[in-house]
Amino acid sequence: MQNYFYRDNAGKEIGPLNLSTLAQLRMAGALNDDTPVRSENSADWISLQVILPSIPVQQTSQISLKKSVNWTWAGLLAAVAIILIASHFQHPTETIKKGSGNSEMDANECINNLRQLDAVANQFALEHRKRTGDYINFPSDLTPYIKLTADGKIPGCPMGGIYNISRVGDTPTCSLGNKVKPHHILGEIPDMTPSQACNACINYLRQIDAAANQFALEHRKRTGDYINFPSDLTPYIKLTADGKIPGCPAGGVYSISRVGDMPTCSLGNTVTPNHILP
Repeated sequence: MQNYFYRDNAGKEIGPLNLSTLAQLRMAGALNDDTPVRSENSADWISLQVILPSIPVQQTSQISLKKSVNWTWAGLLAAVAIILIASHFQHPTETIKKGSGNSEMDANECINNLRQLDAVANQFALEHRKRTGDYINFPSDLTPYIKLTADGKIPGCPMGGIYNISRVGDTPTCSLGNKVKPHHILGEIPDMTPSQACNACINYLRQIDAAANQFALEHRKRTGDYINFPSDLTPYIKLTADGKIPGCPAGGVYSISRVGDMPTCSLGNTVTPNHILP
């Protein structure tokens, strides 16, 4: 059976849901004919009325309520239940768990989980020859590439946030985002300590190293062949919002000129800890 996602007023994807559930949500007033929907196998959005044509409602003030509205108590209860379920999906952050009681520790754990999701999304895309923008069916597409919890699930946010990633090249997100402090946002490390800046820099150098290896493999380059950095590696690495390779958070400049070379940060051993890829 074909399932669908719909987009709520805040632009968030909800689903997957079958046609019967969508029809009941529309009858309950949670959706309308213009609500954008897409099938789980398509990236194209269409209006709900395309897949679920409207059923004319009899307009009359003379007919009794019993005749004009064919509701039963069971139907009303079912509609209310569906609205409550939809509301839960639309507002998953209303219930915030206490977590460990240490907000900084919880944020670090959440961000570490997001990093793992980011890494396995790249691995999934590489193995399945996916391109930037291709659809990811989360979490099932990524489950084979990540260490699961004891109950067979992808590790979750310790404070109850909900993870999501829908496209190759997107940054995985936590629904808590900037609603809590410290923020549960991957890539955002405000007021970094020297140690945090070093760790972030080395992580970026690893990404550049991996991109250089992938570039060499796809273009049949050999050790010592020239790399035009950064343009040669741009297609193989997740870029920033402004379309650039992530830079050193401490202001260093990255460089790699030959296949087989280790990428370097201009800060190198001029800072402590050193910004040098092990």
